[in-house]
Amino acid sequence: MPQPTVSVVIPTYNYAHLISKAIDSVLTQTCPPLEIVIIDDGSEDDTGSVISRYENNGKIKIAYIRTENAGAASARNLGIRKACGNFVLLLDADDLLLPDAIETLLKPVILDPTLELVIGGCFAVDASGQKRYRPMAPLKARKRENFQAYLESKTSISHGRFIVRREFFNKVQYPTDFRSSEDISVFALLFATCNACAVDHPTAVIFHHRDSLRNNPEYILGVGLKVVDAVFDKRLLPADFFEFRSAFRVKRCLSIFRTLNRAGYYQPATQYYHMAIRESFPAIFRWSFFSKYIRMQLKNIFTIEARK
Repeated sequence: MPQPTVSVVIPTYNYAHLISKAIDSVLTQTCPPLEIVIIDDGSEDDTGSVISRYENNGKIKIAYIRTENAGAASARNLGIRKACGNFVLLLDADDLLLPDAIETLLKPVILDPTLELVIGGCFAVDASGQKRYRPMAPLKARKRENFQAYLESKTSISHGRFIVRREFFNKVQYPTDFRSSEDISVFALLFATCNACAVDHPTAVIFHHRDSLRNNPEYILGVGLKVVDAVFDKRLLPADFFEFRSAFRVKRCLSIFRTLNRAGYYQPATQYYHMAIRESFPAIFRWSFFSKYIRMQLKNIFTIEARK
């Protein structure tokens, strides 16, 4: 049986100052990938000239494709379509692979060719520069349990720390009408449909930024609860998975409420909190959210009174 091959797909937008580090982290792998596919999502900086310095690197084929700006989801979908490897590793342009990442993620596949998804640990670096290891706990034997664990934030996954068979994307794509949270449905469906295993070994360094689109209130309002529909796709999920839909909808409403409240969008934040309570009244007893809701209402009242 031929050895599995990996295509590394890197979507990028205005990351000329960082993407060289991402590319270098791929070129120095102990087990090199088949290729690097870079999708430039209409960058307005020097991304093209930075990447041109790598095109004749003598080690790994690099395909550079520039497109009109259409968002990260569209860039990832295009990169996956252009990839030739049996497996795909999606790496964000501001993140790094550790030197043995691909070797670590391929080892389980070589031992068990039926595997479709392998997830490793990672180091997460927050906006203040603090670095913390995020281990990858063993997965359950049943896909349904892994799907539930992901929806309940009991297990995690992020770009750069997993490989997945390219055929998975014949059925699943990143939703291009989302400008944030576009990965949630893809990650959920990975757990729901793939034969998977976890490796508790660091494979990537993931950098988190304060200006992440996931925290942009306008983008969040644009996506809203569409994520719930994208996760619970009747074409892909068995019927018994839908029992988790209501709980995930509540979780999504509360998450949106928290972000909008933090950004000072009090009216829509209130609406999402009320939606969570209507979906499941016991959500009102979740003190961390209820206390934020009360403080928000008091702050709103004092603001209105001050304007009189």
